[in-house]
Amino acid sequence: MSTTKTITPDCPSPINIFRVGKYKPDKIRHMKTPYQQAQFQNLKEELQRRIEKGEENLRIRYIKNVPKIITIHSKKIHEIDLQTRRN
Repeated sequence: MSTTKTITPDCPSPINIFRVGKYKPDKIRHMKTPYQQAQFQNLKEELQRRIEKGEENLRIRYIKNVPKIITIHSKKIHEIDLQTRRN
């Protein structure tokens, strides 16, 4: 039995249904301006160039809401891999 029929039998069917889910901070997607999109694209290209040149353990992280390329040490990489596997 649906909740609407329990409350009032003549309640109309909903037009739109919005999903309310669990909060996952790693799944937040913010709207970015065209400038921010271009900056992020340039950063991704730089990351790819640096990886092709042989640098290891590089990731893009937001520091004070600004994306930057950082080097993650082996212990941190292991912790991130464990967190990724859990999710």
